[in-house]
Amino acid sequence: MRFPTTPRIVPSVASLSCGLLMGLSILLSRSALAQEAAAAYPECDAQLADTAAAKGAFQAGTAAFNEADYDRAITYWEDAYRRDCSAHALLKNLARAYELNGMFAKGIVALETYLRRNPGTDEVATIERRIANLKSNVSEQAAADERAVEPSNAEPSNAEPSNAEPSNAEPAQAPPVTAEADTEFFSKPVLPLVVAGAGGAIAIVGSVMWGVAVSDVNAAAQLCGLPATRQRCPPEAKTNGDAAQDRVGTGVAVTIVGAAIGVGGLIWYFNQPERSDAAVFTPAVAPGFAGVAYSGRF
Repeated sequence: MRFPTTPRIVPSVASLSCGLLMGLSILLSRSALAQEAAAAYPECDAQLADTAAAKGAFQAGTAAFNEADYDRAITYWEDAYRRDCSAHALLKNLARAYELNGMFAKGIVALETYLRRNPGTDEVATIERRIANLKSNVSEQAAADERAVEPSNAEPSNAEPSNAEPSNAEPAQAPPVTAEADTEFFSKPVLPLVVAGAGGAIAIVGSVMWGVAVSDVNAAAQLCGLPATRQRCPPEAKTNGDAAQDRVGTGVAVTIVGAAIGVGGLIWYFNQPERSDAAVFTPAVAPGFAGVAYSGRF
């Protein structure tokens, strides 16, 4: 005689233990990242700035950011700010890259450091809103991690697997996410270059006037009986030659003035200190697409 079999529900201890260990490892890693982010930036000594190296790292980071490679952008921008800690706007760039990379705690530290080191900014309200949003993201992230490690009280089901065919419906695409990263770095005012260019244009015009006038003087001299000494010239040739000679003097003067303006503009440009110019990169990220729009001053 055989006894009828009844289904037995045996909880999987190994599976439960594995899940708990994985959850604890996630929490520990998140905690380590938060502690790392909480470390303040070192004190800034602008006298030790390496502007050229910082600018190169900034440009490399910007290229990476435009390609949505936020890990690499963060690496380059952190290096740029380490080399020139006077470029405080880089902290806003880093905060945006941290946020897009899910590193919300580091983004908070970057923005709070920006406010401390740039107390005269008129963006206080905007920056504080960004900090509040990042803190909200940190809270949501912590809550999600806690839910991930909570053991399930539900008993495993022994129900037969369903034979229903999988749905052919396509998953809904998430709406595009847009973000702005304020970039600010080193450049010089362009007005001196405009002045230098205008001077160069004036010098070119003067040179053309000079050359044409010399040609007219030589043509008038050829009509004289003695071209070399410009003697025995017909009255018309003498009149034309004198007028051309006056234009030679004018062309020479215009050339000298234009050259002086051009050289002065270049000297002005190279003696100007580098300044911070603001620009805006607006990356657009969506499923299967990543791009960037740029506007600003050069």
